[in-house]
Amino acid sequence: MVFETPLESLSAFDSYAAANSLICLIANGVLHRRLAEGRERISAISDVYAELSELEAPTMSVDWSAQ
Repeated sequence: MVFETPLESLSAFDSYAAANSLICLIANGVLHRRLAEGRERISAISDVYAELSELEAPTMSVDWSAQ
């Protein structure tokens, strides 16, 4: 399967918008197929970012166990 994501653009959108959208679509598809493992992985990554103080304080928190 081949997806073409042209990088040249005369429009107001960033030239990488198509490629970034495709990556987002694939990542979301993988996450939803492996939802339990995906949630654990996201939580682990978020914990590391919090330990390193790499991100601003979240504006809302998500309780994955409630779903």
